[in-house]
Amino acid sequence: MHIRPRVPALPTIIPDTYNHSAFDHGTFELTETIQGLVDAVHNGVDPRVINQVALKALTVAENAAWHIHEQDKQIAELERDAVTDPLTGVLNRRGFEAELARALADGRRYDEHGALIYLDLDGFKQINDTLGHSAGDVVLRKFASILTDNVRDTDRIGRLGGDEFAVLMSRTTVENAMARAAKIEWLIESSAIDWHGQRVSIRASMGTDYFGPNDDSSAVILRADQNMYRQKQERRRFPRPASQSNLLCEKKINGTIIPITSMAAVPVG
Repeated sequence: MHIRPRVPALPTIIPDTYNHSAFDHGTFELTETIQGLVDAVHNGVDPRVINQVALKALTVAENAAWHIHEQDKQIAELERDAVTDPLTGVLNRRGFEAELARALADGRRYDEHGALIYLDLDGFKQINDTLGHSAGDVVLRKFASILTDNVRDTDRIGRLGGDEFAVLMSRTTVENAMARAAKIEWLIESSAIDWHGQRVSIRASMGTDYFGPNDDSSAVILRADQNMYRQKQERRRFPRPASQSNLLCEKKINGTIIPITSMAAVPVG
Protein backbone atom coordinates (compact mmCIF):
# COMPACT_ATOMS: atom_id res chain seq x y z
CA MET A 1 0.00 0.00 0.00
CA HIS A 2 1.32 3.43 -0.90
CA ILE A 3 0.55 6.39 1.38
CA ARG A 4 0.67 9.72 -0.40
CA PRO A 5 1.71 12.56 1.93
CA ARG A 6 -0.15 15.84 1.94
CA VAL A 7 1.78 18.37 -0.10
CA PRO A 8 -0.12 21.66 -0.30
CA ALA A 9 -0.25 23.29 -3.71
CA LEU A 10 1.66 26.56 -3.87
CA PRO A 11 -0.13 29.69 -5.13
CA THR A 12 1.30 31.25 -8.27
CA ILE A 13 2.32 34.24 -6.17
CA ILE A 14 5.10 32.19 -4.53
CA PRO A 15 8.40 32.14 -6.47
CA ASP A 16 9.42 28.87 -8.08
CA THR A 17 12.73 29.09 -6.22
CA TYR A 18 11.01 28.69 -2.81
CA ASN A 19 12.93 26.13 -0.73
CA HIS A 20 10.90 23.07 0.22
CA SER A 21 13.84 20.80 1.18
CA ALA A 22 12.97 20.48 4.88
CA PHE A 23 9.30 19.85 4.17
CA ASP A 24 10.01 17.34 1.39
CA HIS A 25 12.46 15.45 3.61
CA GLY A 26 9.89 15.18 6.41
CA THR A 27 7.11 13.87 4.19
CA PHE A 28 9.47 11.41 2.48
CA GLU A 29 10.61 10.07 5.84
CA LEU A 30 7.00 9.76 7.02
CA THR A 31 6.04 7.84 3.88
CA GLU A 32 8.97 5.45 4.27
CA THR A 33 8.23 4.88 7.97
CA ILE A 34 4.54 4.16 7.41
CA GLN A 35 5.37 1.82 4.55
CA GLY A 36 7.80 0.00 6.81
CA LEU A 37 5.11 -0.35 9.48
CA VAL A 38 2.64 -1.79 6.96
CA ASP A 39 5.24 -4.26 5.69
CA ALA A 40 6.06 -5.32 9.26
CA VAL A 41 2.40 -6.08 10.01
CA HIS A 42 1.95 -8.04 6.78
CA ASN A 43 5.11 -10.06 7.36
CA GLY A 44 4.22 -11.07 10.94
CA VAL A 45 7.07 -9.21 12.63
CA ASP A 46 7.34 -9.28 16.44
CA PRO A 47 4.70 -6.91 17.92
CA ARG A 48 7.39 -5.21 20.03
CA VAL A 49 9.22 -4.24 16.88
CA ILE A 50 5.96 -3.07 15.34
CA ASN A 51 5.34 -0.87 18.40
CA GLN A 52 8.78 0.70 17.98
CA VAL A 53 8.11 1.36 14.32
CA ALA A 54 4.68 2.81 15.15
CA LEU A 55 6.23 5.15 17.74
CA LYS A 56 8.73 6.34 15.18
CA ALA A 57 5.89 6.88 12.70
CA LEU A 58 4.07 9.07 15.23
CA THR A 59 7.22 11.10 15.87
CA VAL A 60 7.86 11.55 12.17
CA ALA A 61 4.19 12.46 11.62
CA GLU A 62 4.42 15.12 14.32
CA ASN A 63 7.53 16.57 12.70
CA ALA A 64 5.87 16.52 9.28
CA ALA A 65 2.80 18.30 10.67
CA TRP A 66 5.06 20.96 12.18
CA HIS A 67 6.78 21.45 8.82
CA ILE A 68 3.38 21.79 7.13
CA HIS A 69 2.27 24.36 9.70
CA GLU A 70 5.49 26.37 9.35
CA GLN A 71 5.29 26.26 5.56
CA ASP A 72 1.68 27.43 5.64
CA LYS A 73 2.76 30.37 7.82
CA GLN A 74 5.60 31.26 5.46
CA ILE A 75 3.32 31.07 2.43
CA ALA A 76 0.77 33.33 4.15
CA GLU A 77 3.51 35.84 5.00
CA LEU A 78 4.84 35.81 1.45
CA GLU A 79 1.35 36.29 0.03
CA ARG A 80 0.68 39.17 2.42
CA ASP A 81 4.03 40.85 1.71
CA ALA A 82 3.45 40.53 -2.04
CA VAL A 83 0.35 42.77 -1.87
CA THR A 84 1.36 45.15 0.95
CA ASP A 85 3.18 48.47 0.76
CA PRO A 86 6.07 48.09 3.24
CA LEU A 87 6.18 51.77 4.22
CA THR A 88 2.52 52.40 5.03
CA GLY A 89 1.12 48.92 5.62
CA VAL A 90 -1.77 49.42 3.18
CA LEU A 91 -2.24 47.47 -0.03
CA ASN A 92 0.20 48.10 -2.85
CA ARG A 93 -1.03 48.68 -6.38
CA ARG A 94 -1.11 44.98 -7.18
CA GLY A 95 -3.15 44.16 -4.09
CA PHE A 96 -5.52 47.09 -4.55
CA GLU A 97 -6.25 46.30 -8.18
CA ALA A 98 -7.00 42.70 -7.20
CA GLU A 99 -9.51 43.95 -4.60
CA LEU A 100 -11.08 46.31 -7.14
CA ALA A 101 -11.43 43.49 -9.66
CA ARG A 102 -13.08 41.35 -6.98
CA ALA A 103 -15.48 44.17 -6.05
CA LEU A 104 -16.46 44.67 -9.68
CA ALA A 105 -17.01 40.93 -10.13
CA ASP A 106 -19.26 40.90 -7.06
CA GLY A 107 -21.06 43.94 -8.43
CA ARG A 108 -21.83 42.15 -11.68
CA ARG A 109 -22.99 39.07 -9.82
CA TYR A 110 -25.19 40.81 -7.25
CA ASP A 111 -26.01 44.05 -9.11
CA GLU A 112 -24.12 46.17 -6.58
CA HIS A 113 -22.53 49.62 -6.77
CA GLY A 114 -19.42 51.04 -5.17
CA ALA A 115 -17.10 54.02 -5.11
CA LEU A 116 -13.40 54.67 -5.54
CA ILE A 117 -11.75 57.70 -3.93
CA TYR A 118 -8.48 58.70 -5.58
CA LEU A 119 -6.11 60.86 -3.51
CA ASP A 120 -2.89 62.67 -4.37
CA LEU A 121 -0.83 64.58 -1.80
CA ASP A 122 -0.35 68.27 -2.59
CA GLY A 123 3.16 69.70 -2.25
CA PHE A 124 4.72 66.35 -1.43
CA LYS A 125 7.72 66.91 -3.69
CA GLN A 126 8.45 70.16 -1.88
CA ILE A 127 8.42 68.33 1.46
CA ASN A 128 10.93 65.81 0.14
CA ASP A 129 13.12 68.51 -1.41
CA THR A 130 13.18 70.83 1.61
CA LEU A 131 12.94 68.48 4.59
CA GLY A 132 14.23 65.23 3.13
CA HIS A 133 12.74 61.88 2.29
CA SER A 134 12.56 60.83 5.94
CA ALA A 135 10.06 63.62 6.54
CA GLY A 136 8.21 62.55 3.41
CA ASP A 137 7.99 58.99 4.74
CA VAL A 138 6.45 60.27 7.98
CA VAL A 139 3.88 62.24 5.97
CA LEU A 140 3.00 59.16 3.92
CA ARG A 141 2.55 57.02 7.03
CA LYS A 142 0.42 59.72 8.69
CA PHE A 143 -1.68 60.05 5.54
CA ALA A 144 -2.21 56.29 5.35
CA SER A 145 -3.20 56.15 9.03
CA ILE A 146 -5.84 58.86 8.50
CA LEU A 147 -7.38 56.76 5.75
CA THR A 148 -7.11 53.50 7.68
CA ASP A 149 -8.73 54.94 10.80
CA ASN A 150 -11.67 56.50 8.98
CA VAL A 151 -13.09 53.89 6.63
CA ARG A 152 -15.33 50.89 7.13
CA ASP A 153 -13.89 47.47 7.89
CA THR A 154 -15.06 46.35 4.45
CA ASP A 155 -13.27 49.19 2.63
CA ARG A 156 -9.84 48.71 1.10
CA ILE A 157 -6.98 51.23 0.99
CA GLY A 158 -4.08 51.13 -1.44
CA ARG A 159 -0.95 53.09 -2.19
CA LEU A 160 -0.90 53.12 -5.97
CA GLY A 161 2.55 54.65 -6.20
CA GLY A 162 4.53 57.58 -4.82
CA ASP A 163 2.08 59.92 -3.09
CA GLU A 164 -1.05 58.51 -4.74
CA PHE A 165 -3.57 56.54 -2.68
CA ALA A 166 -7.04 55.14 -3.24
CA VAL A 167 -9.97 54.01 -1.10
CA LEU A 168 -12.32 51.32 -2.40
CA MET A 169 -15.85 51.35 -1.00
CA SER A 170 -17.96 48.36 -2.01
CA ARG A 171 -21.74 48.16 -1.60
CA THR A 172 -22.32 51.85 -1.01
CA THR A 173 -24.47 54.70 -2.29
CA VAL A 174 -23.17 57.82 -3.97
CA GLU A 175 -24.39 59.86 -0.98
CA ASN A 176 -22.48 57.73 1.51
CA ALA A 177 -19.40 57.76 -0.71
CA MET A 178 -19.43 61.55 -0.95
CA ALA A 179 -19.99 61.91 2.80
CA ARG A 180 -17.07 59.60 3.50
CA ALA A 181 -14.84 61.43 1.03
CA ALA A 182 -15.79 64.78 2.59
CA LYS A 183 -14.94 63.51 6.06
CA ILE A 184 -11.58 62.18 4.89
CA GLU A 185 -10.77 65.48 3.21
CA TRP A 186 -11.75 67.42 6.33
CA LEU A 187 -9.51 65.22 8.48
CA ILE A 188 -6.59 65.55 6.08
CA GLU A 189 -6.92 69.34 5.91
CA SER A 190 -6.94 69.44 9.72
CA SER A 191 -3.85 67.26 10.15
CA ALA A 192 -0.12 67.89 10.29
CA ILE A 193 3.09 66.27 11.46
CA ASP A 194 5.77 67.64 13.75
CA TRP A 195 9.17 67.43 12.11
CA HIS A 196 11.88 68.45 14.59
CA GLY A 197 9.75 71.26 15.94
CA GLN A 198 8.42 72.32 12.55
CA ARG A 199 4.72 71.90 11.79
CA VAL A 200 4.22 70.33 8.37
CA SER A 201 0.64 70.50 7.09
CA ILE A 202 -0.84 67.70 5.00
CA ARG A 203 -2.96 68.51 1.98
CA ALA A 204 -4.40 66.30 -0.72
CA SER A 205 -6.51 66.52 -3.84
CA MET A 206 -9.29 63.97 -4.20
CA GLY A 207 -11.56 62.61 -6.88
CA THR A 208 -14.35 60.07 -6.49
CA ASP A 209 -15.91 57.74 -9.02
CA TYR A 210 -19.17 55.93 -8.36
CA PHE A 211 -19.17 52.70 -10.35
CA GLY A 212 -21.80 50.19 -11.32
CA PRO A 213 -22.03 46.50 -12.22
CA ASN A 214 -20.95 46.98 -15.84
CA ASP A 215 -17.77 48.98 -15.17
CA ASP A 216 -14.21 47.77 -15.55
CA SER A 217 -11.31 48.56 -13.23
CA SER A 218 -9.24 50.66 -15.64
CA ALA A 219 -12.20 52.94 -16.41
CA VAL A 220 -13.03 53.37 -12.71
CA ILE A 221 -9.45 54.32 -11.80
CA LEU A 222 -9.17 56.64 -14.79
CA ARG A 223 -12.36 58.54 -13.97
CA ALA A 224 -11.44 58.93 -10.31
CA ASP A 225 -7.95 60.07 -11.30
CA GLN A 226 -9.36 62.62 -13.73
CA ASN A 227 -11.72 63.95 -11.05
CA MET A 228 -8.78 64.27 -8.67
CA TYR A 229 -6.73 66.12 -11.28
CA ARG A 230 -9.58 68.56 -11.94
CA GLN A 231 -9.82 69.30 -8.24
CA LYS A 232 -6.06 69.85 -8.06
CA GLN A 233 -6.22 72.28 -10.99
CA GLU A 234 -9.19 74.12 -9.48
CA ARG A 235 -7.38 74.46 -6.16
CA ARG A 236 -4.43 76.05 -7.89
CA ARG A 237 -6.68 78.58 -9.60
CA PHE A 238 -9.03 79.23 -6.69
CA PRO A 239 -7.46 78.36 -3.33
CA ARG A 240 -10.04 77.56 -0.64
CA PRO A 241 -9.78 77.53 3.16
CA ALA A 242 -9.61 74.12 4.79
CA SER A 243 -13.24 74.40 5.92
CA GLN A 244 -14.48 74.25 2.34
CA SER A 245 -14.30 71.56 -0.28
CA ASN A 246 -14.61 71.23 -4.01
CA LEU A 247 -14.76 67.45 -4.11
CA LEU A 248 -15.58 66.07 -7.51
CA CYS A 249 -17.49 62.88 -8.11
CA GLU A 250 -19.11 61.22 -11.08
CA LYS A 251 -22.21 59.05 -11.04
CA LYS A 252 -23.38 56.89 -13.90
CA ILE A 253 -27.15 57.02 -14.37
CA ASN A 254 -28.62 55.00 -17.24
CA GLY A 255 -25.22 54.96 -18.91
CA THR A 256 -24.73 58.75 -18.62
CA ILE A 257 -21.87 60.12 -16.52
CA ILE A 258 -23.12 62.98 -14.33
CA PRO A 259 -20.60 65.15 -12.41
CA ILE A 260 -21.49 65.74 -8.77
CA THR A 261 -19.92 68.53 -6.69
CA SER A 262 -19.95 68.71 -2.91
CA MET A 263 -19.05 72.12 -1.47
CA ALA A 264 -19.22 71.51 2.28
CA ALA A 265 -16.65 69.25 3.87
CA VAL A 266 -18.06 68.46 7.29
CA PRO A 267 -17.20 65.60 9.63
CA VAL A 268 -19.69 62.76 9.36
CA GLY A 269 -20.07 59.49 11.19
